[in-house]
Amino acid sequence: MKSLAGAQLSRRSLLRGSLAVGAAAAGGELLGSCAPGRAPGTLLFGYYGSADELAVYKQVGDLYKKKNPHVKLEYTYADPLGFFQKLPLLFRSGAAPDVFMAAESWISGLAQLGGYADLRADLDRSGISESVWLPGALNAGKVGGKILALPVIVYPKGIGYNQTLFEKYHVPLPDPSWRQDDFLHAAQTITDQGRSDGVWGMNNSFGTTQPYDLVTLYGGMIFNYETRQMTATEPAVVNAVRFGRDLMRKYKVMPNAAQTQALLAGFPTGRFAMDIFAGYDMQPWDAQIGNKFKWNIAPYPREWRGTYQNNNVAISAKSHNRQAAWELAKFIATDPDAQQVQGQFATPAVRTSAQRWLTALPAKYSRLHWQPLLDRLHQQEVAYQGGEFTKVWDVMGQQVQSVEELGTDPMKAMQTVQKRGTSILSTQRI
Repeated sequence: MKSLAGAQLSRRSLLRGSLAVGAAAAGGELLGSCAPGRAPGTLLFGYYGSADELAVYKQVGDLYKKKNPHVKLEYTYADPLGFFQKLPLLFRSGAAPDVFMAAESWISGLAQLGGYADLRADLDRSGISESVWLPGALNAGKVGGKILALPVIVYPKGIGYNQTLFEKYHVPLPDPSWRQDDFLHAAQTITDQGRSDGVWGMNNSFGTTQPYDLVTLYGGMIFNYETRQMTATEPAVVNAVRFGRDLMRKYKVMPNAAQTQALLAGFPTGRFAMDIFAGYDMQPWDAQIGNKFKWNIAPYPREWRGTYQNNNVAISAKSHNRQAAWELAKFIATDPDAQQVQGQFATPAVRTSAQRWLTALPAKYSRLHWQPLLDRLHQQEVAYQGGEFTKVWDVMGQQVQSVEELGTDPMKAMQTVQKRGTSILSTQRI
């Protein structure tokens, strides 16, 4: 059994290990394009994901061809790691897909290569307002005064909780107005304090190799991705790391990451009352705990921010079919039918589509408290990666591990991140 957060692998974790899906080739080569050379007037649509996600994006492309029979459209796809690794090479060679999907964490790092077209003028000409999308959904694509990508689907972050355990120990259920003190009360009450059930209040999904949600807990970030200045020693970051340490060492409601892995059981078996929730496909939840416990989702406590994730559509700066590429990208990002297709595995980013999605969910999912998570989306940070930014996050993960397992002082750990990160960002480029 995997923990709730591990039920479906984060796209970020895939940057560190290839996930073989569908027909993806060894070594992460892009697959699926109909021919090495693109026929004149043909658009190439590139996308990545699990086998199910690849099928969904293929559906979106086929739907566009059905509505626009005059368009010649070819496909290229890969597993997430293969796609991410290949894009820089394709940018440099001018062979990138005309239109392609991009995770929120990729955009800033890859933007340094000049591979993304600026879509701001296209939006203006089309009369599309930023208010079309859920608040905050477009933030990932805004880099250096440009709009490099349009949001397609969003993964709202919050807390997943085992309602059965809350009710068993007479703890008030989380609601949109709950605060950090309420979270701590719940975690402490449900954590085994002399009982024999071994239950923990919170699963440690902050992790040590993916510490994005920990350092951004109070709205901080370890670097400014536009100025390339490190900010790891700012109070919001240090206090967040200190709080994570206190959950383990002071309040004793959350094991360190190594202990969580050793427990094996995690959230699905009722060993944990709460876990970080990212709005991925709900199937893993339903299959593992839907029939065993009552469970639900809630927004983070009021004081928390954290990160959000989404998928975006972008256009190659070197596309030879620029206007046609824009029409396809606009379709993927705004067409109601395209949004409905993509809603098979996440929340559509267009406001109206998101509301229809919420009301059309099966009963077992529609009862979940989705709207409060969506309402907080605009407050959450984007944990950009790519090249040297990924190297900085690796240093951050090492220091979180030091705090968790060795008891290193959070400020000292963040000073190490600040120093090493400054060296990385001042001497390296993608």
